[in-house]
Amino acid sequence: MAFAAAPLYVVVALVAAIPPLTEGRGLALTALQIEGILLCLLVFLGVQAAWVVAMAPKAVTSQVR
Repeated sequence: MAFAAAPLYVVVALVAAIPPLTEGRGLALTALQIEGILLCLLVFLGVQAAWVVAMAPKAVTSQVR
């Protein structure tokens, strides 16, 4: 999941820096709308990563006495 987030950050930065990149692509969305969708995907990936970490089973440690 972490590897999927890095390209999304790059795309968000590109769309924010150069909004005309989204024009003429056959989309009826503005650059701001595209950024919003991508940021929602980033939040979703972050929640999924947190869920995976929180639900991971605890490591079994042996107690030697």
